[in-house]
Amino acid sequence: MTYVMPLVYSVASSVHPYLANIHVSKMKRYFQALPKPDIVVSLVPFSNIALIQAFEEIEMLPSTNDSSELMEPSKPTVKHLTILTDFASSTAHPWIQDRRQTVCVGTTQAYSQAMDFGIPKQAIHHLSGMVVDPKFYRPMSREQ
Repeated sequence: MTYVMPLVYSVASSVHPYLANIHVSKMKRYFQALPKPDIVVSLVPFSNIALIQAFEEIEMLPSTNDSSELMEPSKPTVKHLTILTDFASSTAHPWIQDRRQTVCVGTTQAYSQAMDFGIPKQAIHHLSGMVVDPKFYRPMSREQ
């Protein structure tokens, strides 16, 4: 299965530009039909940028990356919390994509990436590690 994932990511990133507008449009319609949430939690890296664009377009996020607006938005905004379920952000798994994200990270590398990207320190929550099911600690045979 591991040899298939790079192909899946390659295809996903190739078609993303063609589907991005559809993705953003569907998210806008979804969130406009509901009462404004206080927070939206993301566990999928590919949805973050579409969420951010949709929230901007329906004015649930400030439309600027100016750090003064990060702390005191001029209008009611929704908090976008991203919980990284990978050890770091990468091209294949682009978790950290916007300075307005609040991120929960489980590794020092991901924490450093968020800081280097410009996410304010108070919006980065360094957890005590990755959440991993104990079954992944069991030794595996080559056949598995």
